[in-house]
Amino acid sequence: MRLYDRSAPTVPVATLDFNVDDPETPAREDGNLEGGSRFLPLTAPLTLPAGFQGIIVANGYGDGERNGNLATGQPWTVDDNGGILSFSGALSYWGSGDPFGYPDMRDTPSGQYAAGTFQYAANGVVRPAPPELSVTGSNGQVKLVWNAIPLPVAAANYRISRSATVDGSFSQITQTAALEFTDTGLTNGTTYFYKVHAVTSDGLLSADGRVYRGTPYQLAASRHIAYFTPSNAIGNQAFSGTLGLDFDVQNPVKVTRLGVFDSGSDGIRPDPGPDGITGTDDDTPRILTARLYDRDNFAEPLASAEFSAEDPGTLLGGMRFKDLAEPVVLSTGFHGCMVADSYGAGEPLLNSSNIPANAIWILDDGQSSLQFTGTGRYGVAQGGFPDTVDGSLAAAYAAGTFEYETTASVTPGRPVVRITPLISDASANLVWEAVTAPAAAAKYRVYRYDPDTLEYTLIGESTSLGYRVSGLVNEQPATFVVRAVSAGGVEGLPSDMLTTIPSVPAAGAAYAVPEGTFGNQSFGGSLGMDFDVANPVKVTKLGAFDSGADGLLVPITVAIYDRTTGTPVTPLMEFPVDDGSTPTREDGELLESSRFLPLNPPVVLPEGFQGSIVAYGYGVDEQNGNAGGGDWTTFSGGSLVFTGTSRWDTALDVLPVNIDGGPANRYAAGTFYFEPAATGVIVFDANLAISLQTGNQARISWTVTEGAVLQRSPDLKTWTAVPGAAPGFITPVSGREFFRLAKP
Repeated sequence: MRLYDRSAPTVPVATLDFNVDDPETPAREDGNLEGGSRFLPLTAPLTLPAGFQGIIVANGYGDGERNGNLATGQPWTVDDNGGILSFSGALSYWGSGDPFGYPDMRDTPSGQYAAGTFQYAANGVVRPAPPELSVTGSNGQVKLVWNAIPLPVAAANYRISRSATVDGSFSQITQTAALEFTDTGLTNGTTYFYKVHAVTSDGLLSADGRVYRGTPYQLAASRHIAYFTPSNAIGNQAFSGTLGLDFDVQNPVKVTRLGVFDSGSDGIRPDPGPDGITGTDDDTPRILTARLYDRDNFAEPLASAEFSAEDPGTLLGGMRFKDLAEPVVLSTGFHGCMVADSYGAGEPLLNSSNIPANAIWILDDGQSSLQFTGTGRYGVAQGGFPDTVDGSLAAAYAAGTFEYETTASVTPGRPVVRITPLISDASANLVWEAVTAPAAAAKYRVYRYDPDTLEYTLIGESTSLGYRVSGLVNEQPATFVVRAVSAGGVEGLPSDMLTTIPSVPAAGAAYAVPEGTFGNQSFGGSLGMDFDVANPVKVTKLGAFDSGADGLLVPITVAIYDRTTGTPVTPLMEFPVDDGSTPTREDGELLESSRFLPLNPPVVLPEGFQGSIVAYGYGVDEQNGNAGGGDWTTFSGGSLVFTGTSRWDTALDVLPVNIDGGPANRYAAGTFYFEPAATGVIVFDANLAISLQTGNQARISWTVTEGAVLQRSPDLKTWTAVPGAAPGFITPVSGREFFRLAKP
């Protein structure tokens, strides 16, 4: 264990070794246990002054004694003792070089690891904590915003100081009781440096916090920045390879500048080298490169720009930009990728880890001129086009960006289409959101895709927001796209391809494994396989895989979980070992290689339910199966959609959190038997329309459909009838709600 001063990390300020305990001695060499950590006393207590910037470091963990690492939730906590400590910027660090050195790789959040810790107590005068700021630049001004400081002692005011340089003299420009301040009369394109101190009612100041940067600027009305990261954002990943973000062009744009993310908004930092310490002789130059590619022809970039400490470009927010010698025009239908590389220790990129709350950047589509596809990509080597695709947020990380100019809107955007329900009897119901930008849609064209000829055939047009396709063949896939058409007859880009397999609802087992199949894995944790419900089903039995179909040798537990809440919607059903003394088997009825026990009462899963069938209890004596294939099958019954995703976890009694690559029936483990649920038949009506009124009211209109009842839902799961509703019905709405017509 080592405690460092982050501002001078060459030598730790305290070090202790925790040795394996020798049971022959009365005192434990590995320390006294408190909670899940062991503690040894320092020879003398260590005083950390206000303003100290520390890091607690541990090393030596491995297979025999593992550290903890945050996944989706963690049992450990952080304790600031009423504000005595501030967990700075929600950062953690790691290092893979010198095992006894200073870790230089940023990670998030604070408390990421179960590893090192320390005990402490308040000592001396208690000051307020320094505020943490959000800084936004605009035309001739910089806006500073912060949260109130109530602990360890409340702030009555906040003192704002500014400097022309990061290490220059800071002069007070105001003191305010408010929680924001706008600094005006500034020069666009110039970076200003700020400190904010919390001040108590008797004039006691907080310690210095971070120095924050702000750059005022103004873009022309037609100029936009595709991926904009705010000022002072700090990177968390030292990945030196290439990173790309995919986008499509729906209306022509002109790219004028390329940019890169600047961690801390403090310039492009060199690589600190193997010792992890900036400023030593092994520092090497760093050149961040931004490149714009055509995804369909990526042999060479269309444009590139280099950024270095000596030539960093212009700072706007948390990004640095350079003009292109010649702007690049991207036409409608262009498939682009914004790429950057050469980040690393000293200048990390910012990775959201696909958690939406971590994506602090803003995406500007230029009134729908661009569409962010939700696809990211990476490559281990520097330079070139990143060829490994990862499914991600619209922008998973802060790395490359570009500034662009929009043109007059003539092309309607790409419709967002869905099939509802996902499975119908010999038909498909397509619905979509209205396309209003870049140009508005006057009508929509529906095309069917032929996989044999690779051609699209126009099958219909609609001026409303839906279209019903009938006459399909059950159990045969049908694929569609929808294009918006402007009043001038310009057809926009196609929607994503949507495929449905029409089917007559039927009963059966969702996951089946042939009789006599033997397991091939002794996994003691939880195993899950994901599915969605297209049409309501009644689950009447739960099932557990029986390796060899010779009876369960250990108890197995099975349940269906709701993926959106992480909670079970059926009881956690235990399949016991059969005792052999009764005519009815306690481990259930055998169907192929799974044993089934009845659910009493059955559980109805509504349309839109997102579930996972989870099982645990397998091991050496009763193995599960892994990597389903061959004769392993799934059965949709015209009601289920298998997502192709499966999951696992070492924990029991939980929805497994670790996602793996499938297939949809990857595991021989849990299954269930279901039948169609008689909860109503959805009536498709392309003319069902919702319009917002004043005072949080909505008008619901539709054509008269005999016997149809208007239903509403807050979440597409639970539907309730709307009493007395007739076409033109006006109702209050709260938040987001859904409406449909159904026949009882």
